[in-house]
Amino acid sequence: MYNPFKPEIPGNIVGWRNPTPSEIRFGHGAIHYAEFDPELWTYYICGNKKFANPKSAKEYAIKKGIFAGIDKKTKKWIKSPFDGLRYNR
Repeated sequence: MYNPFKPEIPGNIVGWRNPTPSEIRFGHGAIHYAEFDPELWTYYICGNKKFANPKSAKEYAIKKGIFAGIDKKTKKWIKSPFDGLRYNR
């Protein structure tokens, strides 16, 4: 049985989503879980702008002369790359 609190691949983050109306109609109305790479759940802040990867944040900091640093934050939800639906953390 799948345990949503323990990912099958160590280091992955488990996300969950509510069923869609069509899934409920067809009898698949349970909460869905999926594992995602931790890099999908992070974003970087430099100044007051958000970036998907640290390289672009660093380039922006150099270009604008910002020396305060780059903060790494965790997203509350992501759009799944395999089914396009929103998964929560």
